[in-house]
Amino acid sequence: MCVWTAAALIIALGVLVRTVPWAGFTGVGFDEALYRNYVICLDRVGLANYPAICELYVEEQKQPGVATKLPPTRFLYVYCGWIFKRVAFGDAPPAPLKAPHFTQRDPALISLHRTSSLFSILLFLAAGACAWRLLGEARGLGVLALLACSPIQIHMAQHALIDGFFAFWATLCVWLLWENLRRPNHWGWLAAYGVSLALRVLTKENA
Repeated sequence: MCVWTAAALIIALGVLVRTVPWAGFTGVGFDEALYRNYVICLDRVGLANYPAICELYVEEQKQPGVATKLPPTRFLYVYCGWIFKRVAFGDAPPAPLKAPHFTQRDPALISLHRTSSLFSILLFLAAGACAWRLLGEARGLGVLALLACSPIQIHMAQHALIDGFFAFWATLCVWLLWENLRRPNHWGWLAAYGVSLALRVLTKENA
């Protein structure tokens, strides 16, 4: 019972530090602006026309002197941000870039922040659960505590960055691979592993 109580307290702390805004860089980084633009484009053209966004990216990259930028083929992160945006803000237009408190007012950027925060939470829970299964209760609890307070994970949760999102799917794949090695040919573990691999590739094109 004490172990479960400790785990609940650690989880509560991990969720708190990821969802409460912290002091620091409050602007919009280069990568964050790109992901925001992809969400805005998806909102304008619709999901069925997403290939057109990818084609436009390819054509832009063919132009001489154009700087290389993150591709829209990192679909799953953009899609999840768009889903958050549609649920929370509907058809709300993007905020003007020069607007006061832009990062707290722009629907697309806020939605990406929420996506990053959610998957940062899921990441430390998945990693803790994986360690719990591999190493037992005591070591699993230690891993959960370390990851709950990980500075890099907290940073990723506060910004519209794909790293924590991708790390969740990568961690889930490693965990499910181990489960499949322990139980070969179990259809449930195999199906979960196959789905997690597919979603990881949809998250990052070079996965």
